[in-house]
Amino acid sequence: MRRWTIGLLSGSHDRSGFDCGVEVLNHYLQRLVSQDVKRRTCAVYVASAEGSNRVTGYYTINASSAHFHELSEEVAKKLPRYPDVPAFLIGRLAVSREFQGSGLGKILLMDAVLRCLQLSDEVGAALVQVDARDEQAAKFYRRHQ
Repeated sequence: MRRWTIGLLSGSHDRSGFDCGVEVLNHYLQRLVSQDVKRRTCAVYVASAEGSNRVTGYYTINASSAHFHELSEEVAKKLPRYPDVPAFLIGRLAVSREFQGSGLGKILLMDAVLRCLQLSDEVGAALVQVDARDEQAAKFYRRHQ
C-alpha cells in the first residue's frame, strides 16, 4: 500500500513533470501557483509519495461565500439568515495520471475537508464548496459527499 505525505506546497516540491491529463490544471501547478501563494489568494496542498518530493496530486483552498437564498433548504435551516454565508472553496483538485484510480483523489478530498473543518474553528466559515470543472469532476464530488 502506497503512503502519501500531504502538506503545503513549498519550494522543495518538484512540480515540473506533473500531468493529470487536464492542461489547465497542469499549467496552473507548473506555472501559476507560485503567484497565488505569494499573493495569499489560496493555500495549495500537495501530495507526494512518502520519501519523494515529486508532486503526485494537489488541491487548493481559499475563502469564499455563498448566497443564502441559493442554499438548499436542508443547509439553510441550520444557518443564520445573512445574505452571504462564509465558506471555504476547494477550487482545484488534481491527481497525476500515474496515480489516477489509486484512491489518491479521495484522500486529497478528505484531507481538504478536514483542513476546512479545522480552520472553520478559527475563521468561522460555515460551508465547504467545490468547483467542479466538468461533469466527470462533479460526479467525483457527488460520489464522496
